[in-house]
Amino acid sequence: MPLAEPPALGGEAVQEVRSAEQVALHFPIAGPGTRVLAYAVDAAVLLLLQLGVLIALLLVTPLAQVLSEALRPFFEQLETAPRPEQVVTSIGMLVFVGLLVGQLVLEWGYFLLSERLTGGRSLGKRLVGLRVIGADGLPLTPRASLVRNLLRAVDVLPSSYVVGLVAIVASPRCQRLGD
Repeated sequence: MPLAEPPALGGEAVQEVRSAEQVALHFPIAGPGTRVLAYAVDAAVLLLLQLGVLIALLLVTPLAQVLSEALRPFFEQLETAPRPEQVVTSIGMLVFVGLLVGQLVLEWGYFLLSERLTGGRSLGKRLVGLRVIGADGLPLTPRASLVRNLLRAVDVLPSSYVVGLVAIVASPRCQRLGD
């Protein structure tokens, strides 16, 4: 049965779900403000996590040595290159791509694990009182959580979650693409 437009109770949008016993359950729908606040907390946690992982990798593993050996040909080429700015650009792009891939893996892992292990609540969601649930009112399935978090890469486009925010504002249920 398709879900109807959510009724507003006390000015707050809600999602109505019928239980197996046909009891109407009303779940408040989080608006853009609380979702942005929850993500801001999660972004701060992710930044600290990313910095911690990077420092740990550089201090505890031979990553710094491996990187310097991998980049040595570029630095040697820099000394003899007729256009050294191209070599510097190549080095910068390699570092950027590595950091971007690492950031994506950490972000996806953070949200996947927190949504699976804490019943749909990352630290940011917990602090503002939110929980991710399915359209049926039940906790997210592993598949739904995976799809939701993989589509985070589209929501972030072109930058700063513009697509996700537009989707939240345009959706009657305040859903981003991954929801």
